[in-house]
Amino acid sequence: MRDRLNIIIPFYNAAATVERTVASLECVSQAHRNLVKVIAVDDGSTDASSRIFEQAIAGVRGIEYELIRKPNGGSGSARNRALATFNEGWTLFLDADDELIADPFPLIGQNVGKSGLLFAVEYFRNGRYLKRARVVFPRPDRLAALFTSQNPFHPLSVIFRRETARRLFAEELTFLEDWHFWAVNPEIFCDCAAYPRVVLGRVHVGAGNKSADLYNNGKYRIEAAKKIGAFWGEGLGEKERNNLLVQQEIGRILMGERGRLAFLARLPVSLSLYGKYMIYALVYPLYRRFQPYQTR
Repeated sequence: MRDRLNIIIPFYNAAATVERTVASLECVSQAHRNLVKVIAVDDGSTDASSRIFEQAIAGVRGIEYELIRKPNGGSGSARNRALATFNEGWTLFLDADDELIADPFPLIGQNVGKSGLLFAVEYFRNGRYLKRARVVFPRPDRLAALFTSQNPFHPLSVIFRRETARRLFAEELTFLEDWHFWAVNPEIFCDCAAYPRVVLGRVHVGAGNKSADLYNNGKYRIEAAKKIGAFWGEGLGEKERNNLLVQQEIGRILMGERGRLAFLARLPVSLSLYGKYMIYALVYPLYRRFQPYQTR
């Protein structure tokens, strides 16, 4: 159904948070719930996540749902299973420790012909507000520069047309899989509408969140950067290629290696990425203390 919003909720041992996530669907108005389908994927949980999910979704009247159970394979694998169940319509990824806080349908109705809609999200830790992530508006002619310099979109900040996602998640990337997914599906961003003042959801970060695992974020930053470079290939200029090399160097620092100051001379490079590398290379202990995902 072209007008349907498919909300994909992957979860693994999310018994402590999935009820809150499902309850957040109450913000969708009753008038629009017949256009929503929740596709939940239990990625091999060993706790009561599935049972809690089904109990919670039964309390949200008017929303259709499907629950898929599969062996553990990571978020990308779970999202791929959900994406394989439909070929058209709007799509939103909602992680099982996050919350939807705004009904997107009024804006969906105003943007029938768009490829995607972009929203702000707010970050919380232990129930306390951290920050609001700004909306990055992607220029179609600058996508390579954008995706080599940063991972600009949290999954909860993008609602996109399923028809524009021609490539699935790289399942071998169990961290930073969303960065790679956005980068290899530039069609999603060919004609977007952006709403910087609309906060679509809350992102909860903390010790139980995989973003706090700095070593694996470093390891998979290296792998994702290599894959993004391979996808864009000859379409990358010198600056974009340098961006990806610096991304890999940041990955090595996250894995515990010392920063190589020679990389400060690797130019041209994105200014924002250059500044980030300087922080990692020169004052990484302070970065570990203050960056949003760090919990100690």
